[in-house]
This record gives sequence, structure tokens and C-alpha cells, in this order.
Amino acid sequence: MKKRIWLILATCATLPFAASVQAQSTYTFTSFDVPFASASNTRAFDINARGDIVGRFFDSSMNGIPRTFHRYNDGTYATPIDAPVPNTGTVARGINSRGDIAGKYFDPKYPSEAHGFLLTAAGAFSGFDVNLPDAIPGQFGSTIANGINNLGMVVGDYTAYAAVPGCVGIFGLPRGFLRNTNGTYTELSFPGAIATIPAGIDDAGNIVGTYITVPNPPSACNATALATANGFIRDANGNYTTVDPPASAGALETVVTRISDAGDIIGVYSTVQTTLGQVFGDSAIPAGVAGAYFVRSADGSFNTVPSPFSVPGQQGPLGINPRSTLVGFYTDGTGDHGFIATK
Repeated sequence: MKKRIWLILATCATLPFAASVQAQSTYTFTSFDVPFASASNTRAFDINARGDIVGRFFDSSMNGIPRTFHRYNDGTYATPIDAPVPNTGTVARGINSRGDIAGKYFDPKYPSEAHGFLLTAAGAFSGFDVNLPDAIPGQFGSTIANGINNLGMVVGDYTAYAAVPGCVGIFGLPRGFLRNTNGTYTELSFPGAIATIPAGIDDAGNIVGTYITVPNPPSACNATALATANGFIRDANGNYTTVDPPASAGALETVVTRISDAGDIIGVYSTVQTTLGQVFGDSAIPAGVAGAYFVRSADGSFNTVPSPFSVPGQQGPLGINPRSTLVGFYTDGTGDHGFIATK
């Protein structure tokens, strides 16, 4: 539901598991589904240091639109969260230790486009759109908030005018932003990339996410072009470093989804190269493609994360807190289900 002029983007990849990077960590998985009547398809996106979890579910009593859930660390739930403005769905993507929540809501006028939002623990709601000069406004533009730190700094991506080397024309592609605590924006673009998707930020100002490149000239100037996704970390001084599994893993695509305040980074990799349409598609990296979810610890070691409940298909962790607790979702014959994974 994040339609671009040219491509479709899903910030958090879903991918089945395969061979380990170096070792496979041992976790205890606990499944959960939101308990609201008419709710289905629970996906957990983030967890804070207290153990509070946010994500989305579909509500059949509201035409199946996505709504936000906030699950407290004792297993109870807040009232479902909806943007207090006209919308066709509200999805939380990040939560900090204060309980501030960041995410997106969909525009009823342009249903495939999104606006970012910040909901403070005190209940103050702010919708926002990136106003940088290259941002595409209106029906072809989106602002999506993906992560928030304990200082209230938000990262995400917006649709921007972009050139693709070797192709004629200007395209709408995702570019990263940092929303500072005073409401101003800083552009985030990995050098040489055609697209940058920040996903998380820690309290030190380190930002992680994914950047996309294509050969020059590309194999095509449309969604069938071969593309490469790599993870990155941007330090507080603005320096970018690629974050990928070790070469021995054979990773050709890497998507990074979160960083904890302990310095642990979580992501997913594929051992098969994909196209732009697949990298930016609703499943990001297609089901059936070999790869694995991983945790890169603060000391630089990589470990894969086992498949939750050994269910085949699209599944895996998307969030991590300083205690190394993971959250995410798995999909079986009845739909999506959230999970918590502890060591």
C-alpha cells in the first residue's frame, strides 16, 4: 500500500530461513494475536526496552483496514490506535521507551499514499509530511515513519524525485529522512544509491536501514531491472558504512530493519539477486528465495535467527530491544501472527 510513481516499497522484508551465517542463536518463541473482536493478521514491528510492542492488525468491522495495536509488557493491550484525522488505516512502526509511537496512516483521498505520524505517550498526535525540496507532493508522494529513539528523533522514508543512471526521465523513489526533535528534516541518502530506506535509530544517533543500487547501465529502466539491496549504518557524524553478512554467507541482498540501544542490528539476507520490482515489492524479497534473518551483535558477530515455530513461508523478526528480545511475525494457513523471541 505504499505505491510509488515507478515502484512499490516494503521497508521490512519477509523471507524464509536457510543456512546460518556463522551460528544460529537459540530462542524461545511465544506467539500472540491481538484479542480484539473482528481482528486478524497480527504483525509486530517493534519492541521497546520495557517490552511494550507495537504493530498492526486488520479489522473486519472497519472494512478490513489496518489498525495499530499497543501491547504492554504485561500482555494487556491499549485501545486500538487510529489516526484522529480522516484515514483508511493506521500502522505503528516504532516505539521508544517513553511510549512514543511513530508510524504511518493512509490518505482517504489517495488511498495508496501515506503520511507519517508521531503519537506521544501523553496522547498528542502529529501527522507530518517531509517538506524537503525534492519531496513529491500529493497523490504520488508518501512519508513513512519507521523508527523513533528515546529522544524523539524519527527516521523513515519519503518519495523523492530521482534520476537513475543510464535511464531517461525522473522517477519517484524512496529517500531517507531524519525528523529532528524541533520538527525540521535532514535528508538521508547513501552515496551512489538510487534509493535509501532508514529503518531505525538509537539514542546515540546511529541510523540503520537499506540502500538500493543498480548497474550502470541498468539491465532495464523498469521494475524488471536487476538490483542490489545492502544494509547500512550512518553514525551521528553522517558517515555511512555498509552492513552485510560475511562473504561466506553468499548474501546478494541485505535488508536491515532495526538497531537497539545495545548496538545490536537485525536484518535479513538473500543468496539470490532480485529485481527492482521484487526488492521494492510488498514481500520485498520473494518467498522461496534462499536466505536468513540475522542479528549482528555490537561486537560485530553475526548469528542467524531460527524460523519461528518451524512454519514455512514468509516470517521473521523485525524489531529488537536492548535486552536482545525480538519481535516479528510468521504466516501460516490462518494468516499472520505476532511473536516474541527471547534467549
